[in-house]
Amino acid sequence: MAPRPRKRGNRDMPPGLYATSSGFEYRHPVTKKRHGMGTDRAKAIAAANILNHRLKPSGDLVSRVVGAESVATVVERYRAEYLTDKRQAERTAKEREYRLNRIIADLGELALESLTVRRLADFLQPLAREAYIKHRQELVEIFRFACAAGIADRNLAELTLPKGSKAKTRKRWTQEQYDATLAVAEPWLRNAMALAVITLQRREDLCAMRHSHIEAGRLLVRQSKAENYETPVNLAISIWPELQACIDVSKQLTPFCPFLIGRKPTRDRRGKNEAKTHPFQVLPDYLSKALAAARDDCGLFDDVPAAERPTLHELRAFGAWLYREAGKPEEWVQALLGHASEKMTKHYLSGHAEEWVEIA
Repeated sequence: MAPRPRKRGNRDMPPGLYATSSGFEYRHPVTKKRHGMGTDRAKAIAAANILNHRLKPSGDLVSRVVGAESVATVVERYRAEYLTDKRQAERTAKEREYRLNRIIADLGELALESLTVRRLADFLQPLAREAYIKHRQELVEIFRFACAAGIADRNLAELTLPKGSKAKTRKRWTQEQYDATLAVAEPWLRNAMALAVITLQRREDLCAMRHSHIEAGRLLVRQSKAENYETPVNLAISIWPELQACIDVSKQLTPFCPFLIGRKPTRDRRGKNEAKTHPFQVLPDYLSKALAAARDDCGLFDDVPAAERPTLHELRAFGAWLYREAGKPEEWVQALLGHASEKMTKHYLSGHAEEWVEIA
């Protein structure tokens, strides 16, 4: 859609400069933020012309003449020549596609060789911390690919300001908190919580567990996060009494549901959620939200900031800690978690209780 034509008295103003009741404003072409430009018309026009020269896309027409590749073209090559051979979990791939589409939308028309550190910084600056970190990492990878392909001479994205992720503040579950949440949870959610603590699996794998996955006294779990790893993690979990109890409760609560975690909906929502393969199926997001609601209703978290309250994922660490307290070797716990490194398992086992240094 063509921009609305300017009023007759403003036709001499350059793109991005606007007259307001208090003077003039300049709209940044990348961040879209407005900046006051004072009340002097001539000075505002001169400043806007300088800003447009520095900030406006200028590589698209030049690239057509000299054959330089646009950012959009390089991103498409990055997808086709690099990402196709890279193993990614489904969620990771979706998040990456979102970032690539945003990069193309904001920078795609520019010739890659016309980009500057300032331009990349202007693209990143408005983003929230985590989005900034992820988009910067993506740009670094794109430039790394471009350098290897001979399209770029250096990795400009690496020269932008790196930001560190904020440390996670979520607390561990305590036995008291777990029991209190269990007491207010619906029957299906209580069974799901028990299943999480017993099997130590992630929410996606919990929700994917089916009765048909039980073979020869074992529950077979293919961890979805590791399905594209060079060595996928496939677990055959022996069905000991506690796990069998969860399976039995599941059959009693939703006898016609093929999933171990099932819930009979209170309303007929057939066709409302195409992600479901069965009307009683519980999806990962719903499970997380249901647990969070029960946790908040139990009364023990009223004084705990929302960002610090333990979630469904922390049940993995809570269950791992319970196993170690019961005498299970850390190697056994690591295997059930599906961790490749001992260091990650030790992280899950830490932070559940105060540690004391014995001094005789």
